[in-house]
Amino acid sequence: GVKVFGGFAGTETRREQRNPLCHTTILSGDIGARNNPADNAFTVVFIANANEQTTLDGFIISSGYANGVGAQADLDRSGGGLYVLGNNPQANCKPLIRHCIFQDNYARDGGAIYVNGKGGRCNPVFDNCQFFNNQADQDGGAVFNDGRVGGEASPEFLNCAFRENEGNYGAALCNYGGKGKSSPALRDCIFSNNHAYLKGGAIYNVDVEGSAKPVVNNCQFLENTATAGKNIAMFGVEETAVKLMSGNEK
Repeated sequence: GVKVFGGFAGTETRREQRNPLCHTTILSGDIGARNNPADNAFTVVFIANANEQTTLDGFIISSGYANGVGAQADLDRSGGGLYVLGNNPQANCKPLIRHCIFQDNYARDGGAIYVNGKGGRCNPVFDNCQFFNNQADQDGGAVFNDGRVGGEASPEFLNCAFRENEGNYGAALCNYGGKGKSSPALRDCIFSNNHAYLKGGAIYNVDVEGSAKPVVNNCQFLENTATAGKNIAMFGVEETAVKLMSGNEK
């Protein structure tokens, strides 16, 4: 239920008077020597098992550098900007992240964000957020959704923009539903100029004994590139698993 807001000049008397565009509030992982990402924080923001009353609103989140060498999903190598953990199978971790910009973050998986629903339920909502120039050394240049081990990682993305993100598989999103579920809902989003070194210039879905079937509604795919699947690519699922509703795919 904690609500955190950025965008204040410091003279407001009411929260509604703030303006995040004019008064930027930056949460940065650049805590050491400037222009030396090797000593940056692994992850800038960490949210665990938060309910839908929890809000992060009006921040620029940048310069996380999760270059650790732990196992997949470890904090030191996942989600440079934001790590959301929902490992409670009895509750839905569903915080609201609104009007935030995730830029210049790096991780082994989930350059900007790692949504970890392994063994639980983790379905955050991203409303009017931007993901710019984030990079994953492996998968999910901007976001990695992990629904393995009977869990669920199916966030919502509403009016979001993904631009110039990079990764091996899924330059913008990698949805991993192995023995679980990762089927995010995307509405009115733009994917532009993202690059996957291998597959999924925008989105890559992994469905191995589980489910990875995102619903893409009225989204645009522009100038994304990859060795295979310049916009959407899949492993273990049929092409029809992605439901394009009123979409504008270019």
